[in-house]
Amino acid sequence: MTPEERRRHPRHPATWPLRLWLTERSFVAGHAVNASRSGVLAQLTWLPAGIVKLEERYVLEIEPGMDTAVKCPVVIRRLSLPTVGLESLQEIDVA
Repeated sequence: MTPEERRRHPRHPATWPLRLWLTERSFVAGHAVNASRSGVLAQLTWLPAGIVKLEERYVLEIEPGMDTAVKCPVVIRRLSLPTVGLESLQEIDVA
């Protein structure tokens, strides 16, 4: 692992639809750009500045298949709107 590379698992291209839950009733839709077992790079459809914050916890819901949805707690590690780098607090299993 190079000094710049902090990822624990390799990234793979992904195009899954997703929801970043801001509260129990409010979410922002988007899609995954790439993913690994420990995180997702997400492209969000909209996100006004100041709504989410670095190092804050949220819930990510991804839909890797037609009949499946996976929810996991995440922390925002990179914020470059409309792209958000999310680290999962549990391993993402979408096999």
